[in-house]
Amino acid sequence: MCALGSNGQTAGTTSTMNSVGMGLTAVSTLYGMSAAGNAYDNQIATAKANAQIAAQQLADTGIAGGTAANEERQKGMQAISAQRAGYGAAGIDTNSGTALNVQAGTAQTAENNAQKVLYNTMLNQWGLKNEELQYNQQAKNLQKAKENAESTTFLSGLTKLASQYASFAGQK
Repeated sequence: MCALGSNGQTAGTTSTMNSVGMGLTAVSTLYGMSAAGNAYDNQIATAKANAQIAAQQLADTGIAGGTAANEERQKGMQAISAQRAGYGAAGIDTNSGTALNVQAGTAQTAENNAQKVLYNTMLNQWGLKNEELQYNQQAKNLQKAKENAESTTFLSGLTKLASQYASFAGQK
């Protein structure tokens, strides 16, 4: 015959229920750690992907900026060619005087335009590099937060298990 406890349950039933409760707490703790980790993993992956996108845009911007600067120089050369043809058709010496000064001014304007394009490209690249660095830092911070959340969940579960065990041990 089984002895009844103060709540009307047998000692064996209480022991089984406490064991099941502790097992559920352990499983719940592991599941909580996994869920917390998965949520952070998605955010970390997004931050890393955004960093890669910024890095690719950085490279693409440099190529596009160099191309645009060269196009400005080409426009200047075409304008100078048109000026030379016009002066030549009018019988004006293109290698001296006003004609030469106009061509030099056009060349300078074209180079200034090219330099402005390169400067703006560098500013854009600077912004993209900062963006990449921020996303990489965000991924690192999220990794730390993930580890902290998993540790907190684990310690909370461990505390709960210890409490359940103490309660169980006290009933024996």
